[in-house]
Amino acid sequence: MQQLAQLSHADYERFLALPENAGRRLELINGEVIETMPTFLHGEITGLIFMLIREYLLQNPLGRVAVEARYRPTDGSANDFIPDVSFIRDATRIPPDGPILGMPDLAVEILSP
Repeated sequence: MQQLAQLSHADYERFLALPENAGRRLELINGEVIETMPTFLHGEITGLIFMLIREYLLQNPLGRVAVEARYRPTDGSANDFIPDVSFIRDATRIPPDGPILGMPDLAVEILSP
């Protein structure tokens, strides 16, 4: 079996920029591009968890919460993760575009088929 070459972060960014990839949910896991296809129930659960955390943060401004924000670990691995819901305390880490460097303070993944 032939091993596929792992993509670098630069290759992944170029791949994401292709017009045919606009709007697709693509993650980089161990150098391989993985596309996920959430279901309606998945989206409903994601929205509920986001709403509950957001409601808490409105009363307790401890950080920011997002749905499907992209994070790039700083350990040199070929990964870009997109948790379903994530929380980050230090808003200064959030760039205007591209991935957030490092991992979130809280990541929620909804299991689906």
